Amino acid sequence: MVGTTKFQRKFLYYFWWGLRNLSSFGQNLQTSTYPWENLFAVYISLTGMLLFLIYVHGILQSAATSLKLMKMTSKRDLEITSWMEEIGLPLSVKDVLMNIVLHHLDADKDIHIQNIGHVISKIDRYKMTKHLWWDLLKEVPMFQAMDDRSLKAICSNLQPVFYSEDSYIIREGEPIAKMVFILRGIVLTYSTNNSGTSGSITTICLDKGDIIHGEELVKWASNSVTSSSNLPVLTKVSLSDLPISTTTLKCYTKVEAFTLMATDLKKIVQENKKDL
Repeated sequence: MVGTTKFQRKFLYYFWWGLRNLSSFGQNLQTSTYPWENLFAVYISLTGMLLFLIYVHGILQSAATSLKLMKMTSKRDLEITSWMEEIGLPLSVKDVLMNIVLHHLDADKDIHIQNIGHVISKIDRYKMTKHLWWDLLKEVPMFQAMDDRSLKAICSNLQPVFYSEDSYIIREGEPIAKMVFILRGIVLTYSTNNSGTSGSITTICLDKGDIIHGEELVKWASNSVTSSSNLPVLTKVSLSDLPISTTTLKCYTKVEAFTLMATDLKKIVQENKKDL
């Protein structure tokens, strides 16, 4: 190499010699001064380094993902535990909910009944609603005339809903189209005079365990079924005669609840009357 005057041959040989000494890839490759042989050795060494870097990058990326998942799991674990304790779910279902939330609920979404209710299966949601509301339904006078099958149907038709702070559930004078079972949060209910110019007359706070418009809708459904007892069961439900709300319901805080639509309640009452 000292005797040759060809720059390319010298450069390639010395470049390979330096690369071989700086890295651990291709150290056992002993080349001659032939340029193509040195190019091949350089290619082998650089390819080895590239594959190694890809491998290290994959390990680092996997470690970062695992760390992020661990942090998210720890955060979600605390959120779910706190949420379950507040709404009254047993910790025995925590693992089931945790697995569902981590795999189906986006990390940036809040833990509340509507988000969770949309990602769990219908069977799991029924088990949840039955655990939360079964004892209450058995104690409420308006539901005591119904048998267990009708109460199970009510639990099956409950839909999770979330109301933001300061939002309205229903305003005075609007038709009552659904029954609301408050799970968490505070709802203010107040009424005004007919003209609505003298301010509120009475204000009541409703919170966990309270049922909104339950009595009105049960009476409406029972009267509707009685007046149309000669019609086949589960015909198209008319909403033209829905009761009108005499109060306004406004969310004082964020509210998590379950709703039962008037149409579903009427069908359940129809089935209950048919069996009786």
